[in-house]
Amino acid sequence: MAVASGKDDRGASRKSDGGTLPPPKARPGLPDPGSIVGKRTFVSPKGTRYEVLRTNEKDAYEGDEAPPGKKKD
Repeated sequence: MAVASGKDDRGASRKSDGGTLPPPKARPGLPDPGSIVGKRTFVSPKGTRYEVLRTNEKDAYEGDEAPPGKKKD
């Protein structure tokens, strides 16, 4: 039976020479970083933090029209 040492393994991803690791690979479902035009943090009533991304990407079913109430430049 293994006994927990009480130590945290979060430091295991650090490089031993004190350098930093390369940025993580993009997760599936996230937009291309070049298409992100804004970020906003949302905190739920339970205290969970979410990052809301605004992009310039469009879905195939979206037209070229601006949303109601907004003017197209």
